[in-house]
Amino acid sequence: MQAIVEVLIPIYAIAAMGFWAGRRQLLPANTSKVLSDFVFKFSMPALLFTNIVTSDVHSVLNGGFLLGFLVYEVSISLIAALVYHFIGHMKGEELVLQTVGSIYSNLAFIGIPVFTELFGNAAPMSLGILLHNTYLVPLSIFLLDLLSGKKDTKFGESVLKPLRSPMILCSLLALVLLLLGIRVPDSILNVLELLGKPSTTAALFSLGFGCGCGKSIRPTREEGLHAAGIVLFKLILCPLTAWTVGAGLFHLESEWLMYLVIAAMLPTAMNVYVFSEHYQHHVRAVRTGILLSTLLFSLTLTAVLKLFGI
Repeated sequence: MQAIVEVLIPIYAIAAMGFWAGRRQLLPANTSKVLSDFVFKFSMPALLFTNIVTSDVHSVLNGGFLLGFLVYEVSISLIAALVYHFIGHMKGEELVLQTVGSIYSNLAFIGIPVFTELFGNAAPMSLGILLHNTYLVPLSIFLLDLLSGKKDTKFGESVLKPLRSPMILCSLLALVLLLLGIRVPDSILNVLELLGKPSTTAALFSLGFGCGCGKSIRPTREEGLHAAGIVLFKLILCPLTAWTVGAGLFHLESEWLMYLVIAAMLPTAMNVYVFSEHYQHHVRAVRTGILLSTLLFSLTLTAVLKLFGI
């Protein structure tokens, strides 16, 4: 328990500092965007590259984990969409954003810091990010574009756009080098390790700052219920589904099963808020769901780690 607290307190403290700075307007309003761009385009790709390329190939490429993550994500997507459509009577952009908000894990801003602090390696998160960007993100963008009436919406473009991100390209390059047994010179690794070190701090501060800068408009009762649905799925139903898939279908080893369950119950990613703002739908419900799932994540993480004997 003490180890978990020691990991989580710095994470929440840095995010809280960012939130306070955003709320008090201590930094320019575009600070979150600048930090996010630095993290996504430079620092986090460097961190993922060094994590993967310096790992043992068997500790990174676990076929059961990859298939389990994919099957879990497809399964929970269908479950969430059906529940919200038939029980919540949602449709259109609202249905897409509510579903994505309930299943899209914050693998980058929360997952990588948590895995780095707890397990000393964020390589499993790079695999999750890769799968997110080849399935969930393209499908979400395609559906939102289609429903919003955007002309010339092409699924191929929706697929290729996230695959061009530096994080994906660096992860793929590192995987190729690892599989081919090509050793990266220490001089290059030292530069990349130095570049990757600020990623955790910058990502958490940016996350907090972005939430702090948001308009302080309370959600309506209906929006509050939608946010509660996001939290229920993200912190309870998602990890339960991941456990069922990982243990029941793929019989994952305890370590990789734990990775899958934690990845599934990570808080909702800030990208969903970006989607909601861009398409001007479901904004307050998504933002509230992100805040609540992030705040309550520590409770479910503690329970899961205890369950696995950590």
